[in-house]
Amino acid sequence: MRPAGTLRTLATRVLALAAATLALGALAAPLAANHRPLVTISSVGEWSWPAFTGTYWPASGVERQDMETAQEFLLYPPIRFSPELQVRSDRLESPSRAHLLGTDHLGRDLASRLLYGGRVSLGVGLLATLIALVLGITLGGLAGFGGGWADLLLSRVIEIFSAFPSLLLALTMIAFFPPGVLMLATIIGLSAWTSIARHVRAEALRQRERGFVESARASGLRGSRIFLRHLLPHILYVIVVPAAFLFSGAILAEAALSFIGLGVAEPSPSWGGVLALARSYLREAWWLALFPGLCLFVTLSASNQLGERLRTALGQARER
Repeated sequence: MRPAGTLRTLATRVLALAAATLALGALAAPLAANHRPLVTISSVGEWSWPAFTGTYWPASGVERQDMETAQEFLLYPPIRFSPELQVRSDRLESPSRAHLLGTDHLGRDLASRLLYGGRVSLGVGLLATLIALVLGITLGGLAGFGGGWADLLLSRVIEIFSAFPSLLLALTMIAFFPPGVLMLATIIGLSAWTSIARHVRAEALRQRERGFVESARASGLRGSRIFLRHLLPHILYVIVVPAAFLFSGAILAEAALSFIGLGVAEPSPSWGGVLALARSYLREAWWLALFPGLCLFVTLSASNQLGERLRTALGQARER
């Protein structure tokens, strides 16, 4: 293999590993970053799991020291800070042993906020992709497989939604509905389903005249059953690649909305919301821009690389 190809393969693997680490860290955020201990054992042998059960545990101060001295064994997470915990004495602290990625303007640990923010950003991206897939497959399938007036009407609906800029449509919907994780995912999904619908419609038009569909019709099966059982498996391959790019686009859309203050409200963290703080503190706190930006870069690059690999693999499979 040529050196350029080797470097590209190595970079792709590093990106994939970093993205997987971010995803796993976001999934296990309460176990990786929490001011509550994972396990405590009292002097009388009583076990408790404050981080799992949400048991009261003071964030700091004399009361916390009293609770710690009353325990015989304490097991803390690697990051001993919850994302909303404010330590004013550590305000805008640069990366250190205590705060691996530094702190923000309120003394909140940046590593903890990025882990929990990954749950929001990746969750919105995944939910928005699922919503867009359901809408795109349903409406595109009805248009392509149904034909006639259904195709004419639904094609116009797809064209109308495609004509609206996605960001403008999202801003319009946010004006009427309070933003939250589920609402953001719904808004982004509703503004991104048209590309899936076009792919599904085009493939359904091509596949519906094939012999296996005619045989299913001749056997008396209903149209919905023919589409779900016989036609849909032959269509799914055309949406695998768009879905990968749609996922990265949804994450970027959530980050953009959070960056301009229209995403998940404070104090809940998200990558775009954390990155927005860098505008006011860039000179004195460079880490507020670097680390959230790296999280977005790694995730989006890995998702796009996955899309490109799937496109190449599917193209080679179809040529055989």
